[in-house]
Amino acid sequence: MISDFEIQSPSDNRAFWEEKAKHKRYLHHLSNRSYARVNARDDIVRLIRDGARSIVEVGVGGGYERIALDGVIKSKGVKYTGVDLALGFVQRGRQKFPNDNWVQADITRDPLIEADIVYSQHVLEHCPGLSPALDWMLQSARKALVYVFFIPPGETQEIRRRHRGWLFSNRYAERAVEALCVDLGFSCTIEHFDNRPMSLNRHAANDEALLYAERFQTC
Repeated sequence: MISDFEIQSPSDNRAFWEEKAKHKRYLHHLSNRSYARVNARDDIVRLIRDGARSIVEVGVGGGYERIALDGVIKSKGVKYTGVDLALGFVQRGRQKFPNDNWVQADITRDPLIEADIVYSQHVLEHCPGLSPALDWMLQSARKALVYVFFIPPGETQEIRRRHRGWLFSNRYAERAVEALCVDLGFSCTIEHFDNRPMSLNRHAANDEALLYAERFQTC
């Protein structure tokens, strides 16, 4: 198990995201300007076609990914659970998709929510450290974890704080991500993307990375 930073109280972090949740269109305009997220959706659709019937999305934000996946979720009868630290985002999801399961949770400390697929984007970088948040995602995934980094992993780890020192924008070491996946029983690939040919929005991340981690099959 990798323990790279002492986990602190999430109260200030939650307050920041609750404020973001007040902006109705927050995050909606970014998702189609990302090669990594388009590829992530393709991975999810393939997993569902191969038999996955439940998905947990961590960090639902403005709900764009739930909207983008609506067709395959409905056509295949997939059980969707949306998780976010901010109650405002959870409440918005309940209003839009009342038949889904919506949970306010802190993945650094709350119980696992298991599903065939765990999907997330732009969440780990805002946590105090790679573990226990990535542990939670992997241990919750019965089949696969699909994760989009907006700060692609590099050779070394950089723990970076902003907004009065409590909100993180971290870059993790790629080998640490891979090692944690293997330790918890997953094979993984990390693919890097340059969004600049696609992005017309100055707020979209220029570089992203897609982590695809699949649980080892046991006999």
